[in-house]
Amino acid sequence: MSFPFPLSQGDRLRSYHQMELLSKTHQITLVSSIEEDCDAAGIDQVGQFCASMELFPITQQRRMQNIGRVSTYDFPFQIPQWFSQEIQRRIQRLLAAESFDVIYLQMAKAVLYLPKGNSVPVVMDFVDAWSLNLARLARDRNWAAAFCLVQSWRMLNYERKVTAQVAHAIIPSATDQKTIGAFKNLSVVPNGVHCPDYPIVHIKDVENCRSFLSAIWATGLTLLSLATSRKMY
Repeated sequence: MSFPFPLSQGDRLRSYHQMELLSKTHQITLVSSIEEDCDAAGIDQVGQFCASMELFPITQQRRMQNIGRVSTYDFPFQIPQWFSQEIQRRIQRLLAAESFDVIYLQMAKAVLYLPKGNSVPVVMDFVDAWSLNLARLARDRNWAAAFCLVQSWRMLNYERKVTAQVAHAIIPSATDQKTIGAFKNLSVVPNGVHCPDYPIVHIKDVENCRSFLSAIWATGLTLLSLATSRKMY
């Protein structure tokens, strides 16, 4: 997975809170790429949930090199960008040396790290259906529409192949689940709200609140109308 800190993206938030909950009853060994936007404090923040961590920086240069070699991979364009042979070798050594109850993979790109003949049950968290995101981009009818459409087909085949191979797969929404297909081992685990950070607020002045929400609603309709009109021309 990508390192779950700072909490600036949906995939990081999702894995961070999953690890926070799982760490209460499980021992977690985290193997992750790490980007330049994470400092030592962030590593310590995530480290409190882990029995051990193996972190590997993947630079922008490495990503560009992987993209340049993408034609040599039998995968959709997006999958090999974050690949690292160092991570792959480390995972192989860990699986050979230690006993694990389950392997949790975040996002389809992580499947590349599974060794052949792996016998440990695998849970795949797709985070979202990349194939659906690419299909939506293709509908924008820009210069890259044809490329996005082809990649959407390739990604959908890849997502279905991965789902069929793992013990269980999860995804945040029913729409994404429907896109990938009717697999018995594919479940919806929705994203939520971290209540300590966003507590329930009881509003006493109901009338002013209604007026405020009505004003937002009216503005939203106006903006939507303008956006729709511009899209037509």
